Amino acid sequence: MNYTCLYLILCILTGVLWMFNGFLCIVVGLFICLTCDVHAIWRNVLVLHFCKMRRRYKPKKLMDTNIFKVICLPTDVDIGLQITTGRLLRECGFGQTEFWVENFVHDALATLKGEIKVTAYHMTYEYPIKMFETFKIIAKIVYWDDTSCYMKQTVMRNLDKKECATILSIHRLTGVTTSQVLNVLGKDCVQSKQVLSNLVRKLQEINMDISKKL
Repeated sequence: MNYTCLYLILCILTGVLWMFNGFLCIVVGLFICLTCDVHAIWRNVLVLHFCKMRRRYKPKKLMDTNIFKVICLPTDVDIGLQITTGRLLRECGFGQTEFWVENFVHDALATLKGEIKVTAYHMTYEYPIKMFETFKIIAKIVYWDDTSCYMKQTVMRNLDKKECATILSIHRLTGVTTSQVLNVLGKDCVQSKQVLSNLVRKLQEINMDISKKL
């Protein structure tokens, strides 16, 4: 069942409940949001449009750092009341969407009719994030080649400023090259190409090995 059908069913159910008892409708709605993670259906769309409005006042360049603020909800935790790896990666996905929109890469890809997809992750997890704790995901481009961009995301707890996790991801371009995207963004979007680090090189090797096996 796709998200559209699920949304329509929820709207119909809400309308029926509201006819009988408005308070019951509110309680059921909150229960569904907390247990079924319904907010994830429309959250990516909200992030996309919110960033398009915010960048009018605070435009960013490709090499600028992006900070995505998050709170750990009851639907994000495991039995130990700590955020799961899957949920953390999902929040990183939202942060990636915000990053590409705010520095106009999303618009450049639309102009060139290209796409960008995550093809590999490398994650190190050091400190736990517990339920209702707030944290931020700091994203930055650390390297790029002809076909891919390499993004580093640092997860930092707001309570004690500890770096809880580090995620390095490969974002592969399809239908376009990195040079074409940079030309659309303009020469002032980057200062200089970053040095290829050992971590990026290792991730490249892992990604190539996986591609060969597939």
